[in-house]
Amino acid sequence: MPEGTLELLGSQTPTHLLVPPDVDYSDVVAVREIADMVGVDLDPYQDEFLTHGLGRRRTPDGGSKWATYENAIELSRQNGKSVIFELRALVGLYVFREDLVVYSAHKGETAMQAYTRMVEYIESSPDLKRELWKTPSANGKEAILLKPRPGRKTGQMIKFRTRTPGGGRGLTGDCVIIDEVQDATDDHIAALFPSLAARSITGDPQIWYGGSAGKRSSTVLGRLVKRTNAELQRREAGEEPRERRLLMARFAADLDVDDPADPQVIARVNPALGRRISLDYVMQEYVAMGAALDVTRFAAERLGVGDYPRDEGEDWAIPRRRWEAGEDRQSKMVGPVTFSVEVRMDRSSTAIVAAGWRADGHKHVEAIAEEVGVAWAVTELKRLTQAHDNLGVVIDPGGPAGSLIGPLRDAGVPLVMLKVADVTAAWGNFYDAFAAEDPTIHHTGGLVLTSAAAAAETRPVQGSTTWKRTTTESSSAIIAATWAAHGLDIAKPTQAAGVSRRANRTGDGASGPGQQPRHFRTRKPGGFDPRTSSF
Repeated sequence: MPEGTLELLGSQTPTHLLVPPDVDYSDVVAVREIADMVGVDLDPYQDEFLTHGLGRRRTPDGGSKWATYENAIELSRQNGKSVIFELRALVGLYVFREDLVVYSAHKGETAMQAYTRMVEYIESSPDLKRELWKTPSANGKEAILLKPRPGRKTGQMIKFRTRTPGGGRGLTGDCVIIDEVQDATDDHIAALFPSLAARSITGDPQIWYGGSAGKRSSTVLGRLVKRTNAELQRREAGEEPRERRLLMARFAADLDVDDPADPQVIARVNPALGRRISLDYVMQEYVAMGAALDVTRFAAERLGVGDYPRDEGEDWAIPRRRWEAGEDRQSKMVGPVTFSVEVRMDRSSTAIVAAGWRADGHKHVEAIAEEVGVAWAVTELKRLTQAHDNLGVVIDPGGPAGSLIGPLRDAGVPLVMLKVADVTAAWGNFYDAFAAEDPTIHHTGGLVLTSAAAAAETRPVQGSTTWKRTTTESSSAIIAATWAAHGLDIAKPTQAAGVSRRANRTGDGASGPGQQPRHFRTRKPGGFDPRTSSF
């Protein structure tokens, strides 16, 4: 570790910050006073976020309204975002006199911790405790209630809720706090948003979101991130703002340019570093999570690197419209082909794919089979390489199919071994071929390849991208197709000598140079679609 890095302090400036353009003043002074009462020292980034979130705009009648309707912050755990929400809830109760604040979390434990901390804050301050009425703590019914003011039967209240599809129904609130927003779904939000409707005209409602880096199921957070990025681009281009009532702050690294093991990168996206989080501990996290081999988990947990749902039309790793643009039901291969094999991480199934050149110089990929188990692949690949003019079987020795290398060699199957650099280069070339205005890789729309393309996900690796193998649905066929297509570029022509003499005979349907190879025999079992496959 470089000398002096132990004294690094986390940056207080978000890597992405979208602020409302229409702010006349801020009520942040009230939060600072509450923080002093309960003994909380605000970090500069917390103070700044609250300043923007409590900004107000003047109304024609001489009053004022919140400048923002939605306030969102995304940063890694243990960096202090909960303090922001707890102080916002307390100031709403004691200063803004909001009738109801709803604090929702995905986990009951998180909601309970927030309840406990806020009760402790109140009881530590004589001025706040003086107004406290009761703090019911029945399971799922936690609340903080102030004494009723003159002429009122009830006082202001904070209700704590664990999110469920119906967890917010029937609540007419002034402020809704959505903690752990990375786990919030559209159903959760649909239950919570109506709680603000009754206050939208006569009142002044707000929503506050907070969470760590999102995942593919983080629809709510993903939408906030996309809205923020689009608005920042508009403003950078000098266009009129559209998101005038959205505040969002993000602390997120960019693995395209950032080294995840660099302490400076870690400090940039962890504002509590050197204050409440030890750099030494974070570096131990790096080791414990195996980040040197696969940085995905560490990047999500500590560097704010999310994997968000894609927009409609961009819902596949290779955008669906580009995959469909590469479909050609008449596409055929000429000359020798490459095969590839890919095994699912849990070894529940194996896929075999072929790739070859077309007469126009483009590539063609096609699934041969995807079947349960692994052992069958050796026999099938031996048959395929003996029956057809080919350049060998492309295999990633670092993947789960690496266990087949020995048995395939024993069976006399010619192999093309991918190197580490090939794994990312293959993905990039495969993606670019489909992203081109005129795709240079084609397929016939077979069921196995198309379903694999829909299920496939990507992961960052060594500053680049490749396929992620741990997907819910099988993506093995599209991974194998990527390897097979890359094999056409890296396989040596001399490997064709490994093909049996039977594949080179004339008069039996075998291919000669420049000729279309004979059709492969269709296997009866398996998941590929013989209606659209030429194999």
